[in-house]
Amino acid sequence: MSFVGRAGTIATNILARTEILGAEHLPHSGPAFIIANHTTMADPVLTLGTLNQVGLLASPPCGKPGCGVEGPDGHGHVRVLATELVFNNPVTRPMVMQAGMIPAGFQRPSPESVRPTLETVEAGGIVFIYPEGDAQAIGDGAPRPFRPGLAWLLRREPVRVVPFAHHDSRRVGRGTFFPAARGALVAPFKWPDVTFVVGKPIEPEEFVDLTARDLTQLVSDRLRQTWEQARDHRQA
Repeated sequence: MSFVGRAGTIATNILARTEILGAEHLPHSGPAFIIANHTTMADPVLTLGTLNQVGLLASPPCGKPGCGVEGPDGHGHVRVLATELVFNNPVTRPMVMQAGMIPAGFQRPSPESVRPTLETVEAGGIVFIYPEGDAQAIGDGAPRPFRPGLAWLLRREPVRVVPFAHHDSRRVGRGTFFPAARGALVAPFKWPDVTFVVGKPIEPEEFVDLTARDLTQLVSDRLRQTWEQARDHRQA
């Protein structure tokens, strides 16, 4: 397990009571994309910590026994598509490099900027992506419109897409880095509940013939449906 994975698991247990429904839908081997809603900078900590707890580690494949194997004795690896800001920061750069994260590259998209992502899935890997792009939220935190990057990738490399939604990490901390960090300081005293739901995977046969616009709508709708399950479970 990478340092990022260990730190995420520890922080998740301190900051919130989390539960995950539908974990059996998470892949331990690829190729695949895992997509998630993004409402605050607290998301990555809780998300990666929760994934690590169910055996999907935020690091490059290790090749050890059980690597890429389904079941209680196995584990998988996921590489996270992250903002270039964490790669440019001297504090976070060593951690994200050790975790095998990939620069998003969509601020100035080009075939070269997304090549590491395509190479990962071409080699049978799993990539985690926030298709909304930035960390904001409106209203009740429902997924916002997707940027075109995910459809661009899927039209070039049609692979399984797994929706992974939460409701609601804003209970830990809201907003960008500093507001979210301030919220995290008091979260252990509140220990809020956050629910994660893994939706049924979207297989390539469902979208291989779609236009980029229709493809974006399909995956957006499926993530929203998964988020609604998390919302409704929490409100029940």
